Amino acid sequence: MSQDKPDTHPGPPGLSDRLTEGLLALIGEQSLAPGDALPTVRALAARFEVTTPTIREALRRLQATDAVRLRHGSGIYVGPGIYRTLLPNPKRRAAGW
Repeated sequence: MSQDKPDTHPGPPGLSDRLTEGLLALIGEQSLAPGDALPTVRALAARFEVTTPTIREALRRLQATDAVRLRHGSGIYVGPGIYRTLLPNPKRRAAGW
C-alpha cells in the first residue's frame, strides 16, 4: 500500500503575504518609528494597486503582531511590534514587490 506524500513544493506567496511585506518595506524605506502615521488605506491601495479591503486584510495581519495599530477615525500608525523578529515561513518562496 502506498501512501500519498503531501506536496512539499511551496507555492508562490499570496497577495496578502506580498502586501504585508510591501507595507513593512514601506515603513523601513520611510524610516518610520512607532507612533508615526502611515498613509491612508485608500492611498496604500492606490500605491500597491489593490482594493481597499485587500489592504485592510494585510493591515490586520500586521496588527496581529503589533507592527501597526489601526485607530478608528484617526488612522494607521506604526506599532511597537515593528522591531520584533518574525521568522519567515520556510515553505514559501521569497516575494519580490
